[in-house]
Formats: sequence, structure tokens, C-alpha cells
Amino acid sequence: MTQADKASNSENRKTKSHTTKKAQLIRLLKAKAGADIFALSKRLEWQPHTTRAALSGLRKAGYEIGIERPEGKPPRYRITAEPEVANGKGGPGSASQHRGLGGDLRVSSTCLPVGRLHAPGHRA
Repeated sequence: MTQADKASNSENRKTKSHTTKKAQLIRLLKAKAGADIFALSKRLEWQPHTTRAALSGLRKAGYEIGIERPEGKPPRYRITAEPEVANGKGGPGSASQHRGLGGDLRVSSTCLPVGRLHAPGHRA
């Protein structure tokens, strides 16, 4: 392999964008038909309980996820509304929400443990 080939391969790797699994999940849930847990799990290479936890995380992040329960088939999940932050309009967790803190988020030294914790009868 020549130096030019190595440089070309290096540039291709840098320009290729990496899509996170969260972004993939959101894209799959935005589909008009939505998706069921098993299809999402297979596509994202996750266990079903991990997929359900990710759906829960999206709900906590402000996404509204609708559930369609077709008769005799597994439930299908679909994003019905996105949080305002994802739309670029601010909202919970945005910078405007934290202005009152004055940027000072110091932790009191009384909250930090001093020394080691030992089981009863254990000598250090």
C-alpha cells in the first residue's frame, strides 16, 4: 500500500460520520409504521430489556412515544412528539433554565467521605 493510499483511507475514515445507536433508535421510531421491540432489538443488536430501557430513557428526555397494539401482533412503538430541545426551541435542561445558578456548582466538603469505611471489627 502506498502513502497516497494510506492517506486516502485515513481521510475516508475521518469524513465518514458515526451514527449513534440512540440516533438510530430515534430514526427507526420516527417511521410512520413505528417498530416493535424485537425489530428494534435485532436492528440495534440489543437485548429486548435494553431496548425497553432505551425507550424509557427517550420518554424521560421528553419524547412522546405512542404504542399501537395490533391484534395478534407485538406492540409497535412510534415517536409522536419530540421534546422542544430537539426542535431547537429550548426547554427543560436548556441553558436558559440554568441561568439562576450563576455558574457556581461547588460541592460542599461536608458531602465528601473522609477516610475509609470499614466493616465492624475490621482494623485498617
